[in-house]
Amino acid sequence: MRRLLRTVLAPPDLGRAQALGLMERTSAVTSLIISAEHLCRPDARRPGGLNDWSITRDNLRGTSAPTRRLLDLVATGPATTALHIAKVAASALLLSPVRSRRLRATADATVAVSGLLMYPRHHYGTDGSDQVNFLVQAAAAIARAAGVRTRIVDAALWAVAAQATLSYAASGWVKIAGSSWREGTALEGITRTLTYGDADVWRAVRRFPRAARILGTSVLALECTFPLVYAAGGRPARTYVGSALLFHLANARIMGLGRFLPAFASMHPAVLYTARARSATAGGATAARDDTLPAVLGAIGGVVAVLAAVTTRADSRIVARGWGDEQFVLTPEGNRLAYRVFGSTDPAAPLYFFENGMVSTSEHWQWIADALALSATVVTYNRAGYAASGHRPGTATTMADLQRDARQVLETVGRGRDVVLVGHSLGGYLSLRVAAVTDVRVRAVVLVDSSHPDELRLSERQAQGQKRLTETFPVVARSLDLGLGMLLKVPDFLGRMPAAVRPGVLAQYRTSRLWHAGRREWAAVRADFDSWPGLPAIRVPVLVLSAEHTVADDAAQAGLYQAMVDAAPWGRTQVVTGADHDSILTDSRCAATVSAAIGAFVDDCLAAVHEVAV
Repeated sequence: MRRLLRTVLAPPDLGRAQALGLMERTSAVTSLIISAEHLCRPDARRPGGLNDWSITRDNLRGTSAPTRRLLDLVATGPATTALHIAKVAASALLLSPVRSRRLRATADATVAVSGLLMYPRHHYGTDGSDQVNFLVQAAAAIARAAGVRTRIVDAALWAVAAQATLSYAASGWVKIAGSSWREGTALEGITRTLTYGDADVWRAVRRFPRAARILGTSVLALECTFPLVYAAGGRPARTYVGSALLFHLANARIMGLGRFLPAFASMHPAVLYTARARSATAGGATAARDDTLPAVLGAIGGVVAVLAAVTTRADSRIVARGWGDEQFVLTPEGNRLAYRVFGSTDPAAPLYFFENGMVSTSEHWQWIADALALSATVVTYNRAGYAASGHRPGTATTMADLQRDARQVLETVGRGRDVVLVGHSLGGYLSLRVAAVTDVRVRAVVLVDSSHPDELRLSERQAQGQKRLTETFPVVARSLDLGLGMLLKVPDFLGRMPAAVRPGVLAQYRTSRLWHAGRREWAAVRADFDSWPGLPAIRVPVLVLSAEHTVADDAAQAGLYQAMVDAAPWGRTQVVTGADHDSILTDSRCAATVSAAIGAFVDDCLAAVHEVAV
């Protein structure tokens, strides 16, 4: 046992040449498998197949014309086949005893470049293994081309090792954000799925839940603490790398992730080499390892951390400042809700009360609000935790709370007015609930691509999205708590919004308050929808405006929208051409269609009220 422990805890003794050779050959196994699989599946590239280019090329929207022409050429049958054959030949050369540096560099470059060219062309294989294969082969090509310039070789090996360490650590910390891993139920969920599941393992996990929890916790510990491979002169490195290999071997058997085993194993030689004490890498004619790259990465990381802190503080100030004309309502629960009133001051004009969607800002309404404000009064507000609206810490959120808060703001501004409630997404369902209980004079409700309380039950697409939202909210919220807002991808819809509101919207999306509010609301929505509450009583006319892509992509949505109209005294539906769930508000053309439809519908409603009064 002592000898075993000494062996396991001994620092790695892999040299530069050995690490490069092992990394290169193991990665060649991955590329050989990749191309062999694609060559054996020609049906996938034919019309209707998983890799039908006539469909896949839609992902290239936004790329330059020369890039599209190049990828169109690569996607032709002969070109794709030729590139895969070239990869197979190059991989075979890398696995052979050939020692020529130039030949091996050429083979590495062939694998890397062909993989890069064909990456947009293939759907399957884009879940991690192909990306790792490209990274490793590109690094190997650079290292081989560098020859005796060991500083470049070491930089290439460090790049691979750093990516491996980051991949494991990030995967672990993302898992911790999901409750299923913390509670020990993740393995059962994974093994019961159609794509990655295994019936025998699922039954075993069900039979031995304690062992499953221990195994799941071990995976978390391995991934989250993987950077410890560099502790104590690399003494833990053999243990971590061996455990990672067993982890990938199990995944290959249980989940069918066969490519992952050689793909991630190809990064391990670089990890073992870089984990050694630098002094141990020198000997004879061999130069000591050059550690310039990790030093540079550390410096860059420090600069990024400072910039992230500065950006987070600036964004928080922008969010707190708001528009400067907000008014506030204090709820009985202690929430301080901010709202804005603008547009016509004529008390006889209709008052539009806007309710935004979940993890959406009141500025999403700007195009529509500005158009309607020309002849009406407009009220926008932010729910608790959004923008300048405060949320009392420690208080839970239910749909009844959201309804009560919205009602309080509405009754503060809408007394004695003809009110029209306009809601998007979750805001649509909330508007229906408020209309059913308020004593304000609501003349109509407008639902813009609205949520429906039965959508998780009747729409498979919505049910599938439920899991993604549940996992996304805690990950994003906690990442932003750490000040990583600067790294958050700028949402696509931001560029479509009016220029004046973009800085404020971006600041809201990069601070965690918005996402924590969305997380609380999503828990409230699931609890409410899971109880199948049905639609609230609708006593006023309803206009349902749906995005073309929403009803086209989900057959259940049209029926849900029609059910809302059928439950009202009268109403109508309209599909906004070319719109999706976001652009129906944020695209100026779509917003103009929505504004016109709302104006015409409200005119009809008010005319009907006038006729009854007469």
